[in-house]
Amino acid sequence: ICGLKPKFVEKGFKHPYCSRTCARRSGHGASPAACLLPGCRATGKPAFSNFCSHAHFAASVRQVRGAGCKQCGAQPSAVGELCVTCDRRARAGPRLRELNPDSSTFRHLQAQFVSEWESTGSNSPVLDKAYEVTLARDVGARHDAYRCVLRVYTEIRTFYSALCVCDLGCKENHLCN
Repeated sequence: ICGLKPKFVEKGFKHPYCSRTCARRSGHGASPAACLLPGCRATGKPAFSNFCSHAHFAASVRQVRGAGCKQCGAQPSAVGELCVTCDRRARAGPRLRELNPDSSTFRHLQAQFVSEWESTGSNSPVLDKAYEVTLARDVGARHDAYRCVLRVYTEIRTFYSALCVCDLGCKENHLCN
C-alpha cells in the first residue's frame, strides 16, 4: 500500500500491506489487531475472537482472560455462552452439568436445601453433588418464548430425589436409559 517496504507475510499469506500501521493508515478494510494474548504479536483473527489461534484462545480461558464455555469451562465460548463442541451436544438433547461445589450456585442451592430440610426437625443431610439440567437449544428457545408471553411468572425451585439404579454421578454425568 505504501510502496516503501515489502509486503507483510504471515504463515505463507502475503498481506496487501507492509505492517499493521500501514494498513491502519490506508483505511482499506478493518485494520488488523494484535492477538489479545499478552506477549503474542501475531495478527488476531475474528474467527478466534481476535486471538491468533485456537490455542491462544483456549490459553486465555485457562488464564481467565477470555470468556469460557458455560458448560465445560475448558474451551472458549464461540456460540453464545457455549463452545462449538458443547453447542453441538446441546442441540442433541438434554445434558447434565455437575455444579462446582465452590460455585455460588451450588452454595445457594445447598443453603436452600438444608433450610428446607431443617424445617421438618430431622437431622440435616449433606449435599455432595448437584447437577444442572441443560435443555436442548430448541426446547430452551420455546421455553424462553413462552416466558416472554407470560410477562409475569413465578419460578419455583423444587428438589427431586429418587433411587438411581444406574451409576449417575459415580462415573460420568450422563442420563441412563
